[in-house]
Amino acid sequence: MTSVLTITTSASTPVGNYNFTVQGASGALIHTLPVSLSVLAAPPVTWPVTNLGSGWDMPVGVAFTKDGSKLFVWEKGGKVYVCNRNVSTQLYDKQATPVLDISAEVGNWNDMGCLGFTIDPNWETNGLIYLSYIVDRHYLLNFGTPLYDPPPGDNASAQKATIGRITCYQTVNNGGVITANLASRKILLGETKSTGIPILYDSHGVGTLTFAADGTLIASCGDAASYSDFDQGSTAGTYYVQALADSIIRPNENVGSFRSQMLTSLNGKILRLDPATGDGMPSNPFYDAANPRSAKSRTYAFGLRNPFRISIKPGTGSTNPDAGDIGEIYVGDVGVGTWEELNIIKEPGTNCGWPLYEGLAVVPQFANPVPNKDEPNPLFGTGGCTQQYYTFQDMFKQVTADNAKTVYNPCNPSQPIGTGNRYVHRRPIIDYKHDADVARVGIFSGNTATVATIGTPASGVPSAPFRGNANTGGCYYTGTLFPSNFRNTFLFGDYGRSFIKALTINFTDVLQKVEHFADVSSPVCLTQNPLDGTLVYADVETNAVRRISYGGNQFPVVKMTSNGIYGPAPFNVTFTGSNSYDPEGGRLTYSWNFGDGSALSTAANPPVHSFTAPAGVPTKFVVTLTQ
Repeated sequence: MTSVLTITTSASTPVGNYNFTVQGASGALIHTLPVSLSVLAAPPVTWPVTNLGSGWDMPVGVAFTKDGSKLFVWEKGGKVYVCNRNVSTQLYDKQATPVLDISAEVGNWNDMGCLGFTIDPNWETNGLIYLSYIVDRHYLLNFGTPLYDPPPGDNASAQKATIGRITCYQTVNNGGVITANLASRKILLGETKSTGIPILYDSHGVGTLTFAADGTLIASCGDAASYSDFDQGSTAGTYYVQALADSIIRPNENVGSFRSQMLTSLNGKILRLDPATGDGMPSNPFYDAANPRSAKSRTYAFGLRNPFRISIKPGTGSTNPDAGDIGEIYVGDVGVGTWEELNIIKEPGTNCGWPLYEGLAVVPQFANPVPNKDEPNPLFGTGGCTQQYYTFQDMFKQVTADNAKTVYNPCNPSQPIGTGNRYVHRRPIIDYKHDADVARVGIFSGNTATVATIGTPASGVPSAPFRGNANTGGCYYTGTLFPSNFRNTFLFGDYGRSFIKALTINFTDVLQKVEHFADVSSPVCLTQNPLDGTLVYADVETNAVRRISYGGNQFPVVKMTSNGIYGPAPFNVTFTGSNSYDPEGGRLTYSWNFGDGSALSTAANPPVHSFTAPAGVPTKFVVTLTQ
């Protein structure tokens, strides 16, 4: 016989999570069955938005500690602040003293500045923080010498060829005030002008810093090419002459956007570093043990234009750094003139295709062969082969349905150049147009790659197409605060169109649905508060850090467990309720009703209870927030 339990809620049932236990008997056995119920509400037209802190000067990023008790905010000019959770207001109070101020070192102009920051996974014990930023040129060339004179506030001296740098500091807590120990500074990447991330224009510089589950440090960086032209090297308006003279780039790297396709250049890459040294990890796909600090040794993925914001899906990737698996990396890559794209990188050595592809589209301006002078052709001078170097086009192919990953020598089509992810286009999960409501996914027609507009049957994505301009990435939402259709979705922002959208993704990288989440002002960094499930974003245009919430004061999260669910009478059961918590950190009270006439228990973990017969009233556990 099958029993059916029906739970009916009325229109007045409060929003929240409900946990209880249903009891019954089968012969001589007493059964207890835990049941949970979530009551949701329809989303509002706009979410409640609250400013966090004030007095910001171009905030470009936000990051929480693991427990959500502290919020770090970093500004484009080079200051880092910490905000402490205020239990009474459920907001965050900004510490008046900056954690760190490296304004004199940061080249702050146009899209440049201190753009990346992260805290060590063990920050609570080691106090380590990491930053990626553009170095002011005068500082780069002269600091520590008699020629150094701190630059003026307008940073005019910075607007020239320079480098991106990654550094590490240790913070200390003095009487509740957190500051960085300046003497602890360590340069992980960019010790000299020849070892940094080349900067040759006003954008496409450094981007995100984050940690993978295996404890490795992940960094994104742009191609350092012009956004005003289809830069293939020696492009007017760029700083290539100065960069060559200063050995910021080698002559072979004077190829503009094609640096993204060079394993010997740091530009246009996702880098994976040892956070203690800045070396590339031995499990990286192109690691060279003889030169662990080379671009090749540090590269994890490549073929990117301006991957300003990236994030790693929680719960993905190995915890073993030797495995080389850092999980699913969501990359918002800003497009050039037509398409924005969102990539999901899930394998080492992935090639996202720039500049040969923008989104899902071929870029015809980059179709003409350009030699990669770091890739000599071994057949040159033999059998009539006159091609001394492979071209970037020789070493790349569009993906096919059969997943063939081999490219062949142009002088001998039967001889492979190589096989693997490096040579094949990893198509974005979606691209969307700048000037029209068109958004697309990649599909196949037979063995050939093609595209389908979302909302059409061929796409398999029953959602409305949209437009945007400047994808700024986002976060994979794992919280429970917002309605269920937004849970376990990727929330991403667009700076140019000022929106946040939610992507439902199955099978790692198959887009199922796109939903509009919110209209917001100029989001450049979006993250989830691990404490209460709210979203926090940085708005660089209006100098604000904002929290998006839902439903006012949140209900406590009820977590009830027992050491058994059935047994002969008398059935002794130990219940635990102490894992329940209030997302805002409030004080809780407890009430256990065992449904058999016995006294209520107000302990989080009540004494062992003995059931002697099936109860007529279900066991109830109520957790109440004490205001």
